[in-house]
Amino acid sequence: MRAADVAAREVAVEASPKRFSMMAIKTVVAGALGEGLEIYDFLVFSFFAVYISRAFFPQQGPTQSLLLTVATLGLGFVTRPLGAFYLGMYADRFGRKRVLTLTMWLMGGATAAIALLPSYDQIGVTAQICLVAARLVQGFASGGEVGSAALLMMEAAPLERRGIAMSWQVTSHSLSYIASGIVGSLLAWLLTREQMFEWGWRVPFGLGLLIVPAGIYIRTNIDETLDTRRAARSQGELVMGLLNRRQLPMILLTVIFIGGVAVNQYLFTYMTTFALVTLKLPPSIAMLAPICIGIFGAVAGILGGLCADRFGRLAINVLPRILLIVLALPALSVIVAAGTGWVFLTAISVLTVLHMACTALLNMVVAEAFAPTVRAMAVSTTYAVGLAIFGGSAQFVATSVVAYTGDPRSIAGIFALATAMSLLMFLRIHRQTTVGVRSSSN
Repeated sequence: MRAADVAAREVAVEASPKRFSMMAIKTVVAGALGEGLEIYDFLVFSFFAVYISRAFFPQQGPTQSLLLTVATLGLGFVTRPLGAFYLGMYADRFGRKRVLTLTMWLMGGATAAIALLPSYDQIGVTAQICLVAARLVQGFASGGEVGSAALLMMEAAPLERRGIAMSWQVTSHSLSYIASGIVGSLLAWLLTREQMFEWGWRVPFGLGLLIVPAGIYIRTNIDETLDTRRAARSQGELVMGLLNRRQLPMILLTVIFIGGVAVNQYLFTYMTTFALVTLKLPPSIAMLAPICIGIFGAVAGILGGLCADRFGRLAINVLPRILLIVLALPALSVIVAAGTGWVFLTAISVLTVLHMACTALLNMVVAEAFAPTVRAMAVSTTYAVGLAIFGGSAQFVATSVVAYTGDPRSIAGIFALATAMSLLMFLRIHRQTTVGVRSSSN
């Protein structure tokens, strides 16, 4: 069944409720908790990489040790597509709820392993192997988490409130930035350097575990949103339903559309490095960047969801992206010319608002482009592949472009290019879906 046919049927549903039920609210919370844990774990691993490197790779020099730790962090991207494909397939056959309960167990177990693993000095190479295994499990679980969480939130919400419901999925990422930034700042303030190397780096992972029991409990006690009577009966039927000549072009479009996620990496991750290395700002200012971005990103994501429900998908997906393309170079020019911390934080906050207003709805746009019978696998796989291609290379590309041009403002060109690419692909997806809806309703 074409996604457009399904969309037309959904639009025609009569007497659709316009208010959230208590179960719908619980479902949104269930989806947001897992997404938040995934991003939180990634961030604290990144923030505390120097300390983790000493615990697990002390036999190398400081630089090599840090590189091995960062490489271990990146291994999660390798297993994301595998988790997206297999867990997404399972979610389309047997239900989103089962997969989300499983991924919470997997992510919680991996987080606990990292927090409690003995160091290299205690058990040798076994410590390194276990650390790598934990990251591979986290990546696999995260790959299946995205699509199932997005669909559970979307399918549980009233049609008129899907925007605000699904905005919480990506908004939870912003909240994770705030949480990880606060935890990191507090530990740096409360503990000595020696304490951080000995045991302090384990504390953030332990704190992350606190939400796992709540997440498992909530996910176990929500309703399933997939009608399993219409689900594919075999893996082969599911794969053929996704890779037919009507759906395959949509897969390619959505992978490129997700290229806009790369802006997340440039804003959320690279800007701290940009402030320290390029602008020579003090660490106290640079470390405020993730907290500032998280606050404004969360607000913008929620407002974007509300605007999508009020004014429609087209306006909120187009206008912020156009403004981001136009303002990227002026914003970077002002940052470089002023060279002050408050100008830097103000400018990146403005860019964050424009970006997150439309990015918070990214998975909803992708989900609505596919039929319900293949949605979980489609959303999970396209997101994982798009993120691996465009997001995984973000810091390398940004650093290379600035080094090659010698102009720190050149990063604005990457912002604009990624955003323009995402905008063009959205317009193509929107047009194809709209044409299908009109033709099916005639």
